Amino acid sequence: MEKKKVTVTVIVLVLVIVLLCGIYAAVQAHEKNKLVVQGSLKMTESTLNSMLEGTIEEVLVSEGDEVKEGDVLVRMKSDIVDAKLMQAEGAQSAAQAQADMADALEARLRAGNVPMNMGRVRSAYEYAAKMYERMKVLLQEEAIAQSTFDQVEAQYIAAKETYDMALEGARTEDKAAANALVAQADGAVAEVNSYLENAEIKAPMDGIVSAVNVDKGELISTGMPVASVTSPENPWVEVNVEETQLGK
Repeated sequence: MEKKKVTVTVIVLVLVIVLLCGIYAAVQAHEKNKLVVQGSLKMTESTLNSMLEGTIEEVLVSEGDEVKEGDVLVRMKSDIVDAKLMQAEGAQSAAQAQADMADALEARLRAGNVPMNMGRVRSAYEYAAKMYERMKVLLQEEAIAQSTFDQVEAQYIAAKETYDMALEGARTEDKAAANALVAQADGAVAEVNSYLENAEIKAPMDGIVSAVNVDKGELISTGMPVASVTSPENPWVEVNVEETQLGK
């Protein structure tokens, strides 16, 4: 009876050992196939760089501040851009003055006040007109031949066309040149004003100021990072997995 009990006990122990070995093997296999990776939480971040060379005039935010899209974060001043603006505005004023003079010239021409450099053309036209009227009377009186009148008439027509072309040319060319200068000056002013818009560093999106890299009074160059804004919306986790572990 005792021998039978010992045999049963041994059998049970063996079964327990086999079961434990199976469990251990299963655990080891599971551990072997388990992949542990490290990752980091990512959010959209925008770094704002200076588009101008100048001096920081105001820093309006601090790290951790919540901002809305379009809020001014940093305001800077550029002496170079200010000088260019003064130069462009001066050219704009000069061009506009020239355009006003061209308009005044056109009004004078319409009133019959011809500039000095056109006096010879006008004199030739007036002389040809007088000769034409005189010869027309003489032709009616049969005091001159038709061929003589035809020659005077041709000279009159040519002188009139030259005078008309001179008048129209003075009006059109002067105004076109003046208006071209005004357009060029307007473009220069608009370009400089676009530079001045870059003197205000604004938030590109709603978010949190994650970095402020400048201080008031600091001299900065073009392309220097001024501040960063991070959006907490739609975050994601980024992990790096070796190619040999992709099967797991």
